[in-house]
Amino acid sequence: VGTLFTDSFHFLGLFAIGQTVVILAGGLDLSVSFVASLASLVAAGTMADRVTSIPAGVLFALAVGVGVGIVNGLIVSRLRVPPFMATLGVGLILSGYLATNYNGSFGNTPYEFRLIGATRIGPLPVSTLIMIALALLVLLMLRRTRFGLHVYAVGGDLGVARLSGIRTTRTLVGVYI
Repeated sequence: VGTLFTDSFHFLGLFAIGQTVVILAGGLDLSVSFVASLASLVAAGTMADRVTSIPAGVLFALAVGVGVGIVNGLIVSRLRVPPFMATLGVGLILSGYLATNYNGSFGNTPYEFRLIGATRIGPLPVSTLIMIALALLVLLMLRRTRFGLHVYAVGGDLGVARLSGIRTTRTLVGVYI
């Protein structure tokens, strides 16, 4: 069990949860790895090895993801650029920004923050439990909310969803966020 639940497993699981929602809406997001890199740098720089800065670091990292998601969603929905091209382009812009502004590591996360991946409840790391909880929340969102139904409708046929009165721009921006 210990080798199965590594840090990369958790990152991939979290990315897969978000990518699943995007794919259900008929899209694809190739900028995820670049957004994760930028968000982790922002979080580490904000935390600067201070426990009291953990909430701010997490919030800033989430803000980076939301900001890039809004940009991706608007490019796909308003400019009608195919998701593959839009998110690849945004990813390459982020890659260029990262390559020109950051060399090596930037900032440090506090030991207490790193414990999330090392602490276990029974046989499972806390980070695995967080990933499972998020997957269940997304499943409930997709099955029990209006937004979730709109995701399926937009992914099924964007034109029909639009003619049915669904605000497709809002839905697409939401899935990329």
